Amino acid sequence: MQERFSVEIKPILGRENTKVLLFKGEIDISNSHKIIEVIFPLIEEGSTDLIADFGQLDYINSSGIFNLLRCYAKLREVGGGLKFVNIRENLLNMFDSLGISKIFAVHKTVEDALKE
Repeated sequence: MQERFSVEIKPILGRENTKVLLFKGEIDISNSHKIIEVIFPLIEEGSTDLIADFGQLDYINSSGIFNLLRCYAKLREVGGGLKFVNIRENLLNMFDSLGISKIFAVHKTVEDALKE
């Protein structure tokens, strides 16, 4: 059985504390805990700046957003941050309507996020 949601972790050459997280599929109540299971260990290992690439994310519900907010809070505790990139229009509209895009830095590409 194929998983409905996965996250691929990619390091950034020359930026040891920065990782790109490629979100794929659909996040809902049944699998949103995986966000915490992936991101909290990265923070504990010293990653402070994370870039969430949503280019292959089709859907996220409130439990997924809640867990992203938990990760954001944990990153802020260590002086880091979480940026969003490559967000599909349907998700961007939802993030805008919920005010999520006012909390997280939103960029078009990973390269744009790295410049900030």
